[in-house]
Amino acid sequence: MSADNRRMSDEIRALRRTGEPRWIVSLAHANAYVPMARNILSHLGYSIVPIDEWLASPELLRHPPELCIVDQQRIDELPADREFEGLSLVVLTGRGGVTNGDPRIIGGIPTPAGLHELYRLLQQALEANPRSCVRIPTQIQAKIRQRDREWTAPLLSLSENGCLVRSTEPLALDTPMEIMFDLPRLGRVNTRAEPTYQLLPDTGLVFERTAPGHRRSIQLFVEKHLSP
Repeated sequence: MSADNRRMSDEIRALRRTGEPRWIVSLAHANAYVPMARNILSHLGYSIVPIDEWLASPELLRHPPELCIVDQQRIDELPADREFEGLSLVVLTGRGGVTNGDPRIIGGIPTPAGLHELYRLLQQALEANPRSCVRIPTQIQAKIRQRDREWTAPLLSLSENGCLVRSTEPLALDTPMEIMFDLPRLGRVNTRAEPTYQLLPDTGLVFERTAPGHRRSIQLFVEKHLSP
């Protein structure tokens, strides 16, 4: 296996938690989630289990949940068991946002809840060093323009917020640039970016002012890559 392939394997393993998963109970209908969102999150280490399934399983009951995802209209249906005392809640709600004053609520997501929105809140609620976006390894050639120069460079990892590139040309840190790359079956992404850090021999870019359609293309590409 080449060094680059080993690095990409390490990247994808890093997306997944090691050891026991994070156990999360759900009091919401299946259609309150975007299709495949829970499956992908399970592969990333967040096991979202319907609350009736959790309560009916002696094996699952040995794993106290760390979080509960609940339909805003069903908060009163949560069990009074001690496992739910002080358990943080992520509320699935409508466009009006969270209207319940329950102090256990840490955030809300409009239904149907998508992978990226759930990932952000789960990271913030459960991880000591949270990430804002899911990142995946890639093997994509990108075109870079900075100042009066233009060249190509491999894009090694990608999220909706940025990417990691391996450039043979020097990249001036904190200097705006433009990056373009093609996503299979989703088209070209063209966005401004700023080099913000070095992970030698690579450089991390943060996307700026990405068009909503291009951002959505990146999200779909990430989801497809992670789908089991």
